[in-house]
Amino acid sequence: MHWSQTVPAALACVVIVFLPGAFLARIIGFRGLAWAGVSAPLTAAVGAGGAIALQLVHVRWSVAAFAVLTLASGVAAALARLVVLRIKRVTLREAFAFRRPSSLSMAAFVAGLATGAGIIGYRFIKIFGPPDNISQTFDNVFHLNAVRFILDTGRGSSLTLGALDPQSSAVSIYPGAWHDLVALVIEASGASIPVGVNVTNIVIAALVWPLSALFLVSRLTGARPAAMVVTGVLASGFASFPYLMVNFGVLYPNLLAIAILPAAIALVLDLLGLSLLPSGGRLKTIASLLLLLAGLALAHPSMPMAVFALSIAPLLAWLVLRLVAAKRSKARAWQYIWPPAAVVAYFLVLQQLWIRVRPSDNASFWPPTRTIPMALGEAVFSAPVGRPMPWVIAILTVAGVVVLLARRRALWLVGSFIISCGLYVVVSSFNKDEVRSFITGVWYNDSFRLAAMLPVIALPLAAVGAVWVIDRLRIWMVSVAVRTGRFPLLRPGWPAAATAALALGLLAVGVQGDAVNQEQDAAQDKYGYTSDAPLLTSEEHDLIGRLDREVPADALIVGDPYTGASLSYALADRQALMPSGGSPLNADEQKVIAKLRDVAKDPSVCPAVKRLRLKYVLDFGGTEVNLGNHGLGGIQNLDKVPGFEVVDSQGSAAKLYKITACGS
Repeated sequence: MHWSQTVPAALACVVIVFLPGAFLARIIGFRGLAWAGVSAPLTAAVGAGGAIALQLVHVRWSVAAFAVLTLASGVAAALARLVVLRIKRVTLREAFAFRRPSSLSMAAFVAGLATGAGIIGYRFIKIFGPPDNISQTFDNVFHLNAVRFILDTGRGSSLTLGALDPQSSAVSIYPGAWHDLVALVIEASGASIPVGVNVTNIVIAALVWPLSALFLVSRLTGARPAAMVVTGVLASGFASFPYLMVNFGVLYPNLLAIAILPAAIALVLDLLGLSLLPSGGRLKTIASLLLLLAGLALAHPSMPMAVFALSIAPLLAWLVLRLVAAKRSKARAWQYIWPPAAVVAYFLVLQQLWIRVRPSDNASFWPPTRTIPMALGEAVFSAPVGRPMPWVIAILTVAGVVVLLARRRALWLVGSFIISCGLYVVVSSFNKDEVRSFITGVWYNDSFRLAAMLPVIALPLAAVGAVWVIDRLRIWMVSVAVRTGRFPLLRPGWPAAATAALALGLLAVGVQGDAVNQEQDAAQDKYGYTSDAPLLTSEEHDLIGRLDREVPADALIVGDPYTGASLSYALADRQALMPSGGSPLNADEQKVIAKLRDVAKDPSVCPAVKRLRLKYVLDFGGTEVNLGNHGLGGIQNLDKVPGFEVVDSQGSAAKLYKITACGS
């Protein structure tokens, strides 16, 4: 399959990811960069929340249902806004007036976004190879089968998704925002699950992430053309995001959550009055921020905690500004009391959330791998988890810190950078004890997850540094024009346009160094069907490709999910007894998993097989992904075991058996 054949899926994905949120954001009152920045995050929030609501009222998750849900949300938002406008005595024409940006600003926005998106998209295509390849990693069995589950059952609720059990409505929480979006893309386009997954990930990485970052940077720099140019390009230059998320894990939910994280932080800045270009309207900002936090929680629960942690420095900056303003205005005592009280309340609530919103200790087993100095250097210079240093980004980040400190403005960003780096240092280098688990257990004590968050704050700092360099370059160009008499260069906009164009070219080349190249190569090794692929080999993939002709549509297949056998569900639409390694098992299922190979001699096995209506076994041998051993020998290596008939095979290891010991 060629990437040109994915154009319909890509267009469907862009519409689904951006249009619902853009519709809602415009009704709420967003304009310009803020409108672009919050559109996809609002789509994710409304979509994931809507999937929960629709399942509660027994309505299938589908494109049509999501469209109706979006319209209903828009109507509710419009009514609420009309009430607010009436109270404020603002006319509809004033409220929805469109302010056309300058041609230079628009050109800078398009150039920066197009360059960054083009680079990211190209690199993701190189990583994936053919568009129907899959990530050969541990978590991908669940992710692909969860998408199939939503398509088959119409059940996309994050409250029940974890079990992948169509017969149960018991609570089994798993953040489903990413899976819900992918399911919509596949339904709308008719693409296969692998193609739908890859296309959606490209749109998230190449469009959602840069737009979210642009929104955040605009809070610092305003709508400066230079800032828009460099931000789009810088978004493509960090190895740890977005590229790491399609390599390690794979962490597709984190890809979506981190991509929209900058937009949430930007709204925090608007709410606290720290933005140079605020989006306007505190009530609108609060409502949007709450929606985004809900969307983040349903994309990945650790990301709202990241917002709370990275907002500590802005909150303290707000506190200082409030107290200074109170002193200057000789305010009453209340103006000195309530801001500190609000900050104390924030920390008390954060403490309780920090204790409760975290995975289990068993899931947070990742050990430290660095010394403290090594981890600190990696964090500050955007070279985490052993990746090469991106020299241009590292220099610009340091320049951004120096500029802010020298100008004594936006010092909260430096504070947030210290927090971001501190979290990485703790998880990567502190002893494996209760202190480390308390601080970073929210993120599974996993260096890779916190490494992926570093660009969220490092990118704005690098953008500030890059804009400072561009300003110096523009001043130099003007001085040269004056000295040489080349006054056409002094026409309005020419120095800025020339320096922005020069910066775009130099930066686009400069940020694409060894760090990103090596991450692309490392990720590329995780995709593709080969004879020794860790999850699904080429032989196993070929056999799964024939299941729809050899196994009835309503048949149940048992196979070891850790060998990739359970991908019969995602790739061939044949139900797997264990759709993921964490699938809950009843007594009959446990019996089958443990003793199926003894079906011909153990009389207790056949009754369980018959009650489950189990007829087929997909045996890919005993070699598990990551070379694990989960004790599933009862359904492995069935060659020459009585009670089974080979229906199909590919190579020496991949075999499809029919269970004959229990009759028809």
